[in-house]
Amino acid sequence: PTIFEPGATKKAAAGKDKWGYRIGTRAAAVNEVIGKKPRSEKWIRKKVGSDVSVSSHLSSLVKKKLVKKVDGKYRLRRTKK
Repeated sequence: PTIFEPGATKKAAAGKDKWGYRIGTRAAAVNEVIGKKPRSEKWIRKKVGSDVSVSSHLSSLVKKKLVKKVDGKYRLRRTKK
């Protein structure tokens, strides 16, 4: 079960994630599952356990150039060394 399922208790948000989103929010949950391997929005929604706000948050991350969308899948942007 995820923290977003009815009846689940949401832990107090303490701190922020790597991109400044409050830990314990849906946005932070989405950020946590995005990795180097491209994943579909459907896969991300399933991992997060919520359909709410996933699409708009992913679009926001793409606009901020934190995440790249390739062939309909999302992954972390490669960082220059």
